[in-house]
Amino acid sequence: MSVPDIGGTWILYGMPQQEGQTGSGQVEITIRQYGTDLTGNMVQKIDPWTQAPPADPEATRASLVGRIYVSETQPATLIEMVRFNEQNDFKAIFTGILSPDSREINGHVVNSRGNLGSIRMEKVA
Repeated sequence: MSVPDIGGTWILYGMPQQEGQTGSGQVEITIRQYGTDLTGNMVQKIDPWTQAPPADPEATRASLVGRIYVSETQPATLIEMVRFNEQNDFKAIFTGILSPDSREINGHVVNSRGNLGSIRMEKVA
Protein backbone atom coordinates (compact mmCIF):
# COMPACT_ATOMS: atom_id res chain seq x y z
CA MET A 1 0.00 0.00 0.00
CA SER A 2 1.38 3.42 -0.88
CA VAL A 3 1.70 6.28 1.59
CA PRO A 4 -1.30 8.65 1.25
CA ASP A 5 -0.77 12.40 0.87
CA ILE A 6 -2.25 14.21 3.87
CA GLY A 7 -0.23 17.43 3.63
CA GLY A 8 -2.26 20.64 3.67
CA THR A 9 -4.78 22.46 5.85
CA TRP A 10 -7.20 20.60 8.09
CA ILE A 11 -9.89 21.57 10.59
CA LEU A 12 -9.93 19.45 13.72
CA TYR A 13 -13.24 19.19 15.57
CA GLY A 14 -12.47 18.06 19.10
CA MET A 15 -14.85 16.85 21.77
CA PRO A 16 -12.72 16.77 24.93
CA GLN A 17 -14.08 15.62 28.27
CA GLN A 18 -13.30 17.39 31.53
CA GLU A 19 -14.83 16.63 34.92
CA GLY A 20 -17.83 14.93 33.31
CA GLN A 21 -18.43 17.75 30.81
CA THR A 22 -17.92 17.45 27.03
CA GLY A 23 -16.63 20.44 25.08
CA SER A 24 -16.64 21.15 21.37
CA GLY A 25 -13.72 23.05 19.87
CA GLN A 26 -12.03 23.70 16.53
CA VAL A 27 -8.35 23.81 15.65
CA GLU A 28 -6.80 24.74 12.29
CA ILE A 29 -3.88 22.47 11.45
CA THR A 30 -1.29 22.81 8.69
CA ILE A 31 0.48 19.53 7.97
CA ARG A 32 3.74 19.16 6.05
CA GLN A 33 4.52 15.62 5.00
CA TYR A 34 7.87 13.98 4.29
CA GLY A 35 7.15 10.36 3.39
CA THR A 36 5.57 8.94 6.54
CA ASP A 37 6.85 11.77 8.80
CA LEU A 38 4.64 14.75 9.62
CA THR A 39 5.41 18.24 10.93
CA GLY A 40 3.30 21.34 11.10
CA ASN A 41 1.50 23.80 13.31
CA MET A 42 -1.92 24.41 14.77
CA VAL A 43 -3.96 27.30 16.18
CA GLN A 44 -7.15 27.07 18.26
CA LYS A 45 -10.11 28.64 16.40
CA ILE A 46 -12.93 27.84 18.85
CA ASP A 47 -12.36 27.18 22.55
CA PRO A 48 -14.06 23.89 23.49
CA TRP A 49 -15.37 25.23 26.81
CA THR A 50 -16.49 28.78 25.96
CA GLN A 51 -17.55 28.09 22.34
CA ALA A 52 -15.86 31.39 21.42
CA PRO A 53 -12.65 32.20 19.57
CA PRO A 54 -9.68 32.61 21.92
CA ALA A 55 -8.96 36.21 22.94
CA ASP A 56 -5.41 35.75 21.64
CA PRO A 57 -5.28 32.92 19.04
CA GLU A 58 -1.48 33.25 18.75
CA ALA A 59 -1.21 32.24 22.41
CA THR A 60 -2.66 28.86 21.37
CA ARG A 61 -0.14 28.30 18.56
CA ALA A 62 1.52 24.90 18.72
CA SER A 63 3.93 22.85 16.66
CA LEU A 64 3.27 19.23 15.80
CA VAL A 65 5.20 16.15 14.85
CA GLY A 66 3.70 12.91 13.75
CA ARG A 67 3.76 9.83 11.63
CA ILE A 68 1.65 7.84 9.19
CA TYR A 69 1.52 4.09 9.71
CA VAL A 70 0.66 2.13 6.55
CA SER A 71 0.31 -1.65 6.50
CA GLU A 72 0.73 -3.98 3.55
CA THR A 73 -1.65 -6.49 5.12
CA GLN A 74 -4.18 -4.37 7.06
CA PRO A 75 -6.75 -1.99 5.51
CA ALA A 76 -6.48 0.96 7.95
CA THR A 77 -3.92 3.77 7.71
CA LEU A 78 -3.10 5.08 11.20
CA ILE A 79 -2.16 8.68 11.99
CA GLU A 80 -0.31 9.86 15.10
CA MET A 81 0.37 13.53 15.91
CA VAL A 82 1.81 15.18 19.03
CA ARG A 83 1.03 18.82 19.86
CA PHE A 84 3.61 21.02 21.64
CA ASN A 85 2.30 24.46 22.65
CA GLU A 86 4.76 27.27 21.98
CA GLN A 87 3.63 29.52 24.90
CA ASN A 88 3.46 26.89 27.68
CA ASP A 89 4.12 23.23 28.37
CA PHE A 90 0.68 21.92 27.26
CA LYS A 91 0.91 18.79 25.12
CA ALA A 92 -1.63 16.53 23.41
CA ILE A 93 -1.45 13.25 21.51
CA PHE A 94 -3.85 12.66 18.62
CA THR A 95 -4.37 9.23 17.07
CA GLY A 96 -6.74 8.32 14.31
CA ILE A 97 -7.68 6.34 11.23
CA LEU A 98 -7.48 7.98 7.79
CA SER A 99 -10.52 7.62 5.51
CA PRO A 100 -10.02 5.80 2.18
CA ASP A 101 -10.22 9.12 0.26
CA SER A 102 -7.56 10.70 2.58
CA ARG A 103 -9.86 13.64 3.41
CA GLU A 104 -10.98 12.71 6.94
CA ILE A 105 -9.38 11.40 10.13
CA ASN A 106 -11.41 10.02 13.04
CA GLY A 107 -9.83 9.23 16.37
CA HIS A 108 -8.98 10.25 19.91
CA VAL A 109 -7.00 12.79 21.89
CA VAL A 110 -5.38 12.75 25.32
CA ASN A 111 -3.60 15.75 26.81
CA SER A 112 -1.25 16.78 29.58
CA ARG A 113 -4.15 18.18 31.66
CA GLY A 114 -5.50 14.64 31.98
CA ASN A 115 -8.39 15.17 29.55
CA LEU A 116 -9.37 12.84 26.74
CA GLY A 117 -11.88 12.92 23.94
CA SER A 118 -12.74 12.18 20.37
CA ILE A 119 -11.65 14.04 17.24
CA ARG A 120 -12.74 14.36 13.63
CA MET A 121 -10.50 16.12 11.12
CA GLU A 122 -11.52 17.32 7.68
CA LYS A 123 -9.06 18.35 4.96
CA VAL A 124 -9.92 21.81 3.61
CA ALA A 125 -6.95 22.55 1.32
